[in-house]
Amino acid sequence: MDEITDLQHLRDYMVECSARLGELEFNPNRVIKPHLTWYQEHMAADITYNFLTATASNGQPWKPLKYRQGTPLYLTGAMFYGALQAARESMVYEFRPGVIWTEMEEPKYWRYHQFGTSKIPARPFLNPRPETLEGMADKIRVSSVKFVLGLNEAG
Repeated sequence: MDEITDLQHLRDYMVECSARLGELEFNPNRVIKPHLTWYQEHMAADITYNFLTATASNGQPWKPLKYRQGTPLYLTGAMFYGALQAARESMVYEFRPGVIWTEMEEPKYWRYHQFGTSKIPARPFLNPRPETLEGMADKIRVSSVKFVLGLNEAG
């Protein structure tokens, strides 16, 4: 008789897990939003690293300047401080298509440097380093499994 009860509990638990998986598929915010603060802190560190090393997040060096000496994108510091503020205060997560991005207001010309133009080479500085992406993915995976199994609330 105990075996039947244990099997019934297992079946009930699997039904609950399936329902939580469906809920998670419909609303992944439960496991993502708790980690946005961690992501913001690491993004700010990644931006700082990108500026200090004059490299993209993948380690590729920025193209050197043609018209002046010094570090690209750091004549006044406006780009650097604007990027740090965006990472710390303007992080946005969009459920569809599952993207996290920053909204950078100032300086207005940041897009030209981030993505490049026909005359300005791209010098990406707003991208997270691979370690940050892997860390965020790990946090989301662990939270998702715990949520689906009902081990604790997401986070």
